[in-house]
Amino acid sequence: MKTIGSSTYALDTNIVIDLFKGRRDIADKIDAAQKVYLPIPTLAELYLGAENSLRKAHHLEQISAFLKLTEVLNTSHRTAELYSVLKAHLRRQGTPIPENDIWIAALAKEHDLPVITRDKHFKNLPGLQIVEW
Repeated sequence: MKTIGSSTYALDTNIVIDLFKGRRDIADKIDAAQKVYLPIPTLAELYLGAENSLRKAHHLEQISAFLKLTEVLNTSHRTAELYSVLKAHLRRQGTPIPENDIWIAALAKEHDLPVITRDKHFKNLPGLQIVEW
């Protein structure tokens, strides 16, 4: 799906939250991207944030608008295989990370996409391309 040097990305939740908070630098980078993918665990975390918010309707509107600009990456049997490899690696290393982030990483690896994130723990995952914004 991704060619080296292209601007096609999978987004981690913290990046989308910053976008929703009005960070212009994030909006500019997303606008400049060829294609932006939203892993299903990222979408689930966004919906959870909306559900727990006092401004639920506002956040649901943001999510709805953003979905028109992205493509959702859903899981497959290959995602599950990659998840198991990544999770086993983390256990052997003794470096656990949040479950949803393992799923995000597995989806990114499956589709050969870099993950846009500020979470440092993604660096514990072998062969994952990470871009920090």
